[in-house]
Amino acid sequence: MQLRITYFLLMATVVLLQSCKPTEIVSAHNLLDGKILAVGHGCYGFSTYRNTIPPNTTAAAERALAMGADGLELDVQMTADGQLAVFHDGLLDRATGCAGCIGDLTWAEVKDCAYQTRNGALDGNFPVILLDTMLAVIARSGQQPYVFLNTKHDSPCDPGDNGTAYEAFAERIVGAIRRHDAGPNVIVESMNEHFLQLVGAADPSAKLLFDDEDFTRGMNVVRTNHFLGLCISNGIVSAEQVEAAHAEGYWLGIWGVRVHGDTRKAVEKGPELIMTDDLLMLRAALKR
Repeated sequence: MQLRITYFLLMATVVLLQSCKPTEIVSAHNLLDGKILAVGHGCYGFSTYRNTIPPNTTAAAERALAMGADGLELDVQMTADGQLAVFHDGLLDRATGCAGCIGDLTWAEVKDCAYQTRNGALDGNFPVILLDTMLAVIARSGQQPYVFLNTKHDSPCDPGDNGTAYEAFAERIVGAIRRHDAGPNVIVESMNEHFLQLVGAADPSAKLLFDDEDFTRGMNVVRTNHFLGLCISNGIVSAEQVEAAHAEGYWLGIWGVRVHGDTRKAVEKGPELIMTDDLLMLRAALKR
């Protein structure tokens, strides 16, 4: 009887010790020594039932950094007078109390526009901000996250990639990065090949990430231009394609991650980064 009691006590101790071990961080065979970057889409994610903070706001950035995000994705557009606004949609209508295309308006016409929040309780509390403001907030945090500047060119008011506005946009992006001495941590991201070429011409050291919805086409663009890598939807890219990008020395980023099942699949593919609308869920999947 005494031996049986001793055995059960020993087994209980083993189980208890195992439960106290630090949780192992999920790793992958990627170009960051196995670490997968948890990147907040629009900083902390677009509105969900758990998140009422509007994306691309300083509050969203601060929440993401407090959550331990490895990176922040910011959507950037240029106003008619050459200011860089942090905002996702081409039109202000859906997300704010204002109307019109940012590209057609001056900053003076945009700066007082505020987000309409999910439940309406916080309407007017979160204004549209400048990229300079956001980069300053990130610098003051004392943290050094990756910052992905997702430049938007799908506005109904977009001048087209032959317009001189694209050259000015590229120069202003480079200027903002230099003003905040943020170069090592900033990656410029776009679905527009020509725009990334202009950024590269303005700063040959710039890190450039191409967005596409077709792996083969996207990788051809990346190879031709020697970009950092490709960012693509989770539902389109396979683990084998991620591995193929790595074999050529290119980053592979995944976006379009919202639910638990998709998050787990994205992690299993082993990319360099995953952009998510739910940092808590992604960090749990990464076991951090």
